[in-house]
Amino acid sequence: MTNPDAAALPGQLVILDTAQALADHVAAWLAERIQKAQAPVRIALSGGSTPKKLYQTLAQAPWNSQIDWSRVHLYWGDERFVPHDDPDSNFHMTNEALLAHIDIPPSNVFPIPGEGDPVTVAQRYEARMKADYGTNTLDPEKPFFDVVFLGLGEDGHTASLIPGQPILKEREKWVAAVSEGRPEVRISLTYPALESASVIAFLVTGKGKAEIVKAVREGTADVPAAHLHPHGQVIWFTADGAASPE
Repeated sequence: MTNPDAAALPGQLVILDTAQALADHVAAWLAERIQKAQAPVRIALSGGSTPKKLYQTLAQAPWNSQIDWSRVHLYWGDERFVPHDDPDSNFHMTNEALLAHIDIPPSNVFPIPGEGDPVTVAQRYEARMKADYGTNTLDPEKPFFDVVFLGLGEDGHTASLIPGQPILKEREKWVAAVSEGRPEVRISLTYPALESASVIAFLVTGKGKAEIVKAVREGTADVPAAHLHPHGQVIWFTADGAASPE
């Protein structure tokens, strides 16, 4: 039975055979978007093994040289509150997989700090975003991001929108600290910031995700991902049995 509080996110479904095929497909798709979009092309990155494979693919020929990285501004959808040299840091993973291998100006990269006071860090990251956006109010007709990459957990979390946490009710702030629900504190973009995108691109692999992918797309699960109300397009890039043909 459909949960009345959950919104269906059917979007466009893309099914690939393997995680590498997904990475190759999304790399080509992203390169074309970056070429056609008006600069700066703002992208929110995700952590996890599937995005890592995408980043490793983007770091290789032809994408590392074909993409004009000077047109791209990189942000993070969420981050573990750990130093950037910590192996658990999303920035650390992205830096090793992608940033160290491409010609992107350091001034175009906006990692979420992993040290200090989490609430203050969230406030400062939000202030950074508002300065880049040019106003303190998000306009549905003027998306902040061109692309937001998201994963999906088996519990239906996405970014660090974790079940049962206060951030799920946050509709004013753009960025918030998540102090419970995981072993380490997280900093995450909130629903309003994630929704302010021309495209939300879910990257999901593995048969273990098939049930939650189906439930979120159909709106039959009251989980964090199902409460996204995107202003733009939603694309599900899936592989290794994470989705079945419709």
